[in-house]
Amino acid sequence: MLRTTAWQTPIRRAALWAGSTTPTGADSGRKQPQLQLAPTAVEYDPAAVSVYMHWPYCSRICPYCAFNRTLMDKSVDVARMQRAMVTELGAQLAHIGPGRKISSVYFGGGTPSLAPPGLVKDLLHTLRAYQPDLPSGMEVTLEFNPIQCHGSGGLELLQSFAAAGVTRASLGVQTFNPVHLKTLGRDHTPEQALDALQNARAVFPGRVSLDLMFATPTQTIRDWEEDLQLAVAHADAHISLYHLTLEKGTSFFTRHSRGALALPNDDQAGDMLELASRTLSSHQPRPWHRYEVANFAQPSHESQHNLGYWAGNDYLAIGPGAHGRVTLPPLPAAGTNATSTWRRFATVQQRSTPHWLQSVETRGRGTHREEQQTPVDRLQEVLTMALRTRRGITTRAWDAHCSQLSSHLSAPIPTLAALVCDESEKSLQHSTTQFLRAALDNGAIELDLDGLRVVQLHLLDEIMSWLLLRLEQLLSSGRR
Repeated sequence: MLRTTAWQTPIRRAALWAGSTTPTGADSGRKQPQLQLAPTAVEYDPAAVSVYMHWPYCSRICPYCAFNRTLMDKSVDVARMQRAMVTELGAQLAHIGPGRKISSVYFGGGTPSLAPPGLVKDLLHTLRAYQPDLPSGMEVTLEFNPIQCHGSGGLELLQSFAAAGVTRASLGVQTFNPVHLKTLGRDHTPEQALDALQNARAVFPGRVSLDLMFATPTQTIRDWEEDLQLAVAHADAHISLYHLTLEKGTSFFTRHSRGALALPNDDQAGDMLELASRTLSSHQPRPWHRYEVANFAQPSHESQHNLGYWAGNDYLAIGPGAHGRVTLPPLPAAGTNATSTWRRFATVQQRSTPHWLQSVETRGRGTHREEQQTPVDRLQEVLTMALRTRRGITTRAWDAHCSQLSSHLSAPIPTLAALVCDESEKSLQHSTTQFLRAALDNGAIELDLDGLRVVQLHLLDEIMSWLLLRLEQLLSSGRR
């Protein structure tokens, strides 16, 4: 699954100056693992659009969770919510216009496994009305709470969602440690989590993702190692890792600010991520490919929905608080018969569920904000998203984005090669150029005809900040 907290993994800083590749601090002298290139099936496609559906209700509120969620009690009108989500999806599809290709669907939350399976069926019916040739095997992911999926009742629930059209399950296990499960406010036991995994694999063979959380209160390296060992023994084909981060408005944040909650420090969290990378990538007989900073998969089992995000494709936002990116049909240019060629918007739906419901029922959509991205915003987002993956940003994708945006900028857009290794005398005086050349020379990044990749993902944050600064410098100076 793709959540904001999944992106906030601990990335170590390193000194790359003067030919050094040795990270500073606790990493000193430690050889960093090299990553194997994992196959991916998603390319940047201006016609492609995925759909994110947000079901906001939960049976309980976890103390670490800052996502848009509310308790599901007897006052919740499930039928009303179902009608509103179908209405908004129809309105959003009309908003982007005909001819787009639906690439994937993701049901997140909240706890979408609390929704009726009929919701999935109705929403997919709406998508088929928009695109009659919707692929029958398209990736349709739904997040499941393990407490609902164990035993015979859990198996029946999974089967009912599969019959409604779900093709992939994401299971929020978080940990197999009973003490840590209690700390995290989870309502399942380790045994129930393992049984839920077995049920999910029976219903969705080859299409089950397991979520694990690290750097949690009182968690040790040994605890994390035990979680990883159980994961590789029982996981299906995909594992997502989540670094626990403290968010305002959560119980954990309040307790930590008062000094009542201790978490592993950044170095310890970094050790945990490195341990996960080593454990998963070296596991036999099934090594796991680290195809993104915090996501691991068996070959050809990467999350197609998440790859669409990272490729820079559009995605619709349905439901309270959901975020989206949409490219809208061109508008006639003022005073001419020609049309503008590029209008991409960042969208945010009403966060309050009652306000969202009212908005959908009165005007068809619950959109709170629809802000047009500038070309610079778009280029920065493309780099930031794509370089999280092992594949990086391909020359083909970068050129496609540049072709879309070039007429909207007064300065030429630099090629990937110019972005990394412009060797003009003026450019070499910039510290940005010196850093990026050092990163290239020392193997932290790779640049070839296929594109640009970050090889040493533990340096991603630092490399990314220099690349964005370099892009800004080149655009402001007018150099290619």
